[in-house]
Amino acid sequence: MNDGRRYQPRVIAPLERRLQLMTGKGGTGKTTLVAALGLAHASRGRKPLVVELGHRASMAAHFASTEGGGPIGHEPSVVAPGVSAMNIDPERATRELVMRALPGRRFARYALAAAPVRAFLGAAPAVAEVATLDRLRHFVDETDFDPILVDGDATGHAGMLFGVSGVLMGLGASGAVGALMERFSSVFADERIAAVHLVALPTSLAVEETLALRTSLGGGHVALGHTILNRVEGRAARGLRIDRLRAIEESLIALDRIVLSEVALLRVDAERGRRAEVLGKRLEIDGALPIRVEERAPSGLDAIGLLDVGLSLLEGGQAT
Repeated sequence: MNDGRRYQPRVIAPLERRLQLMTGKGGTGKTTLVAALGLAHASRGRKPLVVELGHRASMAAHFASTEGGGPIGHEPSVVAPGVSAMNIDPERATRELVMRALPGRRFARYALAAAPVRAFLGAAPAVAEVATLDRLRHFVDETDFDPILVDGDATGHAGMLFGVSGVLMGLGASGAVGALMERFSSVFADERIAAVHLVALPTSLAVEETLALRTSLGGGHVALGHTILNRVEGRAARGLRIDRLRAIEESLIALDRIVLSEVALLRVDAERGRRAEVLGKRLEIDGALPIRVEERAPSGLDAIGLLDVGLSLLEGGQAT
């Protein structure tokens, strides 16, 4: 029975979507956050696949202490209870793409063995990116992994990865390559399926750079998810007023140097926490859906610590 109301499709929170990619500058903690999300989704009964791009091979270290943790290769393998992981080798992915694209396996093997073909595949622009997208397409279209969590390379490579589709389509790419590009353009732009999260550290420069990246990726070509402010300090001084801490410091200058040092550290912590709040508001104004992830000691990032980070991320995403 139609009651006159329009059908409203179910809104899927960005951190709950089937395909998610995290990008940001090197050193912002993308790999750690992807591993944490994998553990968090597995704890809620889903079947996550963690995907690492390229030869960095840093993901395995995050699962070293988990049951089943071990080397991560080109094919998915279990690295923790309920979590699978893989590393897309661009050269191997390119060979697999050629094997599927050329008629006949014998002809494809002959072509791949030819030096000119190998030289072309190594030098031609966007070949590795096309092969990477094709490998991701396989796991989206032909497996039941959910979610697929991609640890993207730094921001420059992410822009190139998403720009490949437009460039090739503009050059008139057709056939299998054209179909692949069209498929992934639609997937990464679909807010029911995909989300691209940007990870930044809580500094003014990093936030402004992240907002510029959001603008360059926006325009409906990419389904933008959250901007994650990682390693936010201020936990120890939560709820304390900065002006009150300064006043205590002044009163202790001539009395107790040890206590003065502790109060000074608390004040610095409170100031950093306040700075992160201001930057978070800046992101909110620009619609960047910010989530703050607190700084933790390295000892707090074992499997239990990672799970805690992942669960806090999911809760933050639901609250945004």
